[in-house]
Amino acid sequence: DLHSFPTRRSSDLEPYAVAILENHAPYQFIDDETGEYRGIAVDILNDVSQKTGLQFNFVLVKSWDELFQLINEDSIQIVAEMPYDYSFAAERELTMTRSYASSPYVLLARTGFQGPHSGQRLALTNVSSYSDGYYVGDVSRYSSMEDCIEAVQSDEADYTYVDLYTAQYFMGESRYKSMELIPQSYTPRSICFGIAKPTSHELLSILNKSINQL
Repeated sequence: DLHSFPTRRSSDLEPYAVAILENHAPYQFIDDETGEYRGIAVDILNDVSQKTGLQFNFVLVKSWDELFQLINEDSIQIVAEMPYDYSFAAERELTMTRSYASSPYVLLARTGFQGPHSGQRLALTNVSSYSDGYYVGDVSRYSSMEDCIEAVQSDEADYTYVDLYTAQYFMGESRYKSMELIPQSYTPRSICFGIAKPTSHELLSILNKSINQL
């Protein structure tokens, strides 16, 4: 139970700085109408804050490169959304929490897509681990899955791989009605929080307990 941890007043502890990557709905984003931080990761951290008294300051970053620079400068303690991947975490000196979301991959393309095959253009994020780097087609890298979807929509790319949560979030918009989703059998995409090292084991334990209660 999260309530087994002593609650703390905001004055007792410095807030944790949490990196929120721009345009990463539905996991982390800014609501255009209210200007508030929203998303699955934000909801979890807000819940933790209410139950434990821990405070989180959200910091908007535009790219993974900017995020890692801020971590190296000790300006960021928590990554709101990162792949649940041991190699990814180890290379960037991050500690992973338990996965808080897992969703199967789908291939997203315009209606009538035939492929994938050699010569087609594939849009992927800079940190995509889909198929461990074995792809059919010419790969172009983008900052987010939203940018990958926009690349397909604007005919900069022929197809992309996104997780089902992300696909469902965007496919509800009428402007994407010409898109189709093709289920994939590859290992689902799992997402977790990342904690910058040296790791606060109390923070890690609190986040893991919160995730276990989802």
